[in-house]
Amino acid sequence: MPEWFLNLSLIFQLLLTIISLGIGIVSLRINSYCKSREYKLFGAGFILIALSYVFWTGLNLFVLTRIREGVEALELTTIATIGAVMLYTYFLLFIIGLITLTYLNLDIKGIRAYLLLVALGILPVILSTEKALAFFIITALLILFMTTHYLRVYQKKKTVNRLMTLSAFALLFISRIDYFYSNTNHIHYVLGHSIEIIAYLLLLINLVLAMKKASNPQKRVRNKKK
Repeated sequence: MPEWFLNLSLIFQLLLTIISLGIGIVSLRINSYCKSREYKLFGAGFILIALSYVFWTGLNLFVLTRIREGVEALELTTIATIGAVMLYTYFLLFIIGLITLTYLNLDIKGIRAYLLLVALGILPVILSTEKALAFFIITALLILFMTTHYLRVYQKKKTVNRLMTLSAFALLFISRIDYFYSNTNHIHYVLGHSIEIIAYLLLLINLVLAMKKASNPQKRVRNKKK
């Protein structure tokens, strides 16, 4: 893997970490105003996703520094082990984050149901010999489910904020598909990350607007009356 590609990947991962963390923080901030299960779980899900990106960023930094410093043959096994641990941690945290968002949109509640979903999500990755492929398939399916959910929500009441949420998850699904081709062409990797960043920015902007409304006592009273 060329060094320029690792540098570009590092920039993308840093941006994704910052934006997803921002989404999580703003969601939890809104929850502090209105005590909403939706915003609480949405924030928790994106905090987990942000943590997953921290490990992915750390992996890129680790590989990049080893390339620049030069490594001996004896170190390769250690480097591979550390890299695998960081990569699999990224996989698991990202999946659990998406499962938290999925759980939010289901008509079931309770820690047992949530833990069952987590187990069903991470076991295929743990048991699979093709962990990366299993990861991309599971994440794509979870995002597709959320996209269809927000499509139904938007069809019930067509508002700008619902359209932004729907558009964001639709873009996230497109980015997942694009990642499937990233091994054959670096352009797909760049395009997939670019689409993902745009999707997260849409969610962040939408939440910032929602936070402004939630922090206004008069608007909260009017919304309750409606």
